[in-house]
Amino acid sequence: MKSAFKTAWVFYSTAIVMLILVLFILPGEVILNNTPLCESISRYNIECFACGMTRGFVHIAHFEFYAASEVNRGSIYIFVIFVLNTLLFFKYLFNLKRSGKIIYLKRKQKWAKAV
Repeated sequence: MKSAFKTAWVFYSTAIVMLILVLFILPGEVILNNTPLCESISRYNIECFACGMTRGFVHIAHFEFYAASEVNRGSIYIFVIFVLNTLLFFKYLFNLKRSGKIIYLKRKQKWAKAV
């Protein structure tokens, strides 16, 4: 059970790191034009609790915190949780590398898990 939880956490943490990188690399218009419309709005014309979260994240990436809180108040809190999780994830990876549980293969130049 603990291994499954750790595997899921590593998977989702990797996705969160990629999300944060995309937010700071791609222009906001590209992100907003390529995200789908919320199912709640398209079907029922009612905003859900996550409506505006993408726009909020784009505003946060441009350091427009007031605008982010205007589109969705929770976007700042969720983004802070994502950043804290990313810091913990990097600490976890650093500790794995330092403890020798991950070794670097010289020939193939790939990461491998030590047995």
